[in-house]
Amino acid sequence: MLSFAGAAVVREYYVNDSGNQIEIFGRTLAVRYRELCGETGLEIPEGGYAAPYVSELARQIRVEDAARYDGLSLEEQARALAPRAIELLVAGHKVTAERFGIRFDNFTYETSLLYSGYFEETVAELRRRGHVEDRDGAVWFRSRELGEDIDSVLVRSNGLPTYFGVDVAYHRKVLSGLGFDRKIDIWGANTHGHARRMKLAMGALDLGEKWQVVIYQFVKFIHEGVLVKMGKRTGQFLLLDDVLDAVGVDATRFFLLQSGADRSLDFDFELAVQQSNENPVYYAQYAHARITSVFRNAREQGLTWDDADLSLLDDPGVLDVVRSCLRFPELAADLAETAQVHQLTAYASELAGLFHPWYKVNRVLTDDRGLTKARLRLLEAVAVTLRQAFALLGVSAPEQM
Repeated sequence: MLSFAGAAVVREYYVNDSGNQIEIFGRTLAVRYRELCGETGLEIPEGGYAAPYVSELARQIRVEDAARYDGLSLEEQARALAPRAIELLVAGHKVTAERFGIRFDNFTYETSLLYSGYFEETVAELRRRGHVEDRDGAVWFRSRELGEDIDSVLVRSNGLPTYFGVDVAYHRKVLSGLGFDRKIDIWGANTHGHARRMKLAMGALDLGEKWQVVIYQFVKFIHEGVLVKMGKRTGQFLLLDDVLDAVGVDATRFFLLQSGADRSLDFDFELAVQQSNENPVYYAQYAHARITSVFRNAREQGLTWDDADLSLLDDPGVLDVVRSCLRFPELAADLAETAQVHQLTAYASELAGLFHPWYKVNRVLTDDRGLTKARLRLLEAVAVTLRQAFALLGVSAPEQM
């Protein structure tokens, strides 16, 4: 939507490859790796990742890297295997994202902020502004003075930066060091606390007006009427590739974009594959397919409609279709500001919902050449508008169904 509105947009994937969770992930990988080597009686660490994909990652590393890590201690293996596994995961993410129609310009790694020295510079800048305090061997962001219940740790007492501290440095680099006018983060529903702290930190750096976060609620998948509960550590989850295999790219994108960020979404597999009016993406796409079918017939008859007299469009319901088409530019401009992109799926469904009933009672190709041309021009407007909406949604505009 921002690109459509004329903004220069850079799409970035931020890779969390540092911190406590990565250490736990590495130790889990080391355990699974050793099991592949025949060791028994090993237990994954508390809070570790029990899902089968971790064992599969260990197996893939074992195959691709041979016995490179066999002689290391468990802790050494953990430190070596975690970045290697992240490398494989990110490579897979790139393939899946491309398949899904998402193209990232940059993949930025959390550790890059540590190696660059930008983290230390950011802490120094916060200290210069009076927002940093040294206490109990740690470095604290004085967030209580800015309205938070507690202060937030930037550097632990062991000298290691916290995720929060690195994230502040990363956002400062993007908005100050790289000079972007706005940064929009897309986060999950378990990040509200982090978002509050980040808002205070961005304000402390005079970058608050440039930063925006959109927090999405979780998606619930329904299969045969049964809710599929998920948890990435327990292994109860669906890969996006699995969803794409089941229902296709168009249905997946359209369904995921139906709910606003503040609402959880129930993704119904059965509905997503139905070829019926109850399936919103099918209903919207069918409108475009219907129109292109009429165009094919019209061209076979040698019809053109550049000189159509639109005053002939006076049948019931036609003005509702026209008004809906005319609303698109205003909606697009609004969504570029509000980020309420789910309204675009509602709009496509609304336009299709106005077109289908009108089409059923108004024959387009008639013996009246003037009326035929006028109705063809109306269909052209609907088709152009639907194609534009579909393009922004990343959904195809089929010519036949």
